[in-house]
Amino acid sequence: MTQDEINEILRLHHRWLRGEEDGQRADLRGANLRGATAIDAGQGSRGFRFVAIPHDTAVMVLAGCRWLPLHDAWAHWQGRHADNQALRAECLAKLMQIETVAKARDWTLGYDPARGNE
Repeated sequence: MTQDEINEILRLHHRWLRGEEDGQRADLRGANLRGATAIDAGQGSRGFRFVAIPHDTAVMVLAGCRWLPLHDAWAHWQGRHADNQALRAECLAKLMQIETVAKARDWTLGYDPARGNE
């Protein structure tokens, strides 16, 4: 799968999330992402894969039905699953993996990690 194909799948998924008629839910199951500019942080215990790509001015994260800039993904999952701390910790660990690899690849994060994930 090429980077352009991934970007198109994610663009259409974003449109689907917004309820736009030409949107399409992303399905990366079975996709061979070898050679693509993506970070695959693996599948969580609920079955969602956490995948990130460099996109415009920020790293974008796709997880389940979420398509968020990394900074917004941090805010989303820090406020979720208060009743299930193990699930919350798992989601945050996947974001940490994405952030760490993105920094190692010199991707533009879209925020300053030195200021925290506020």
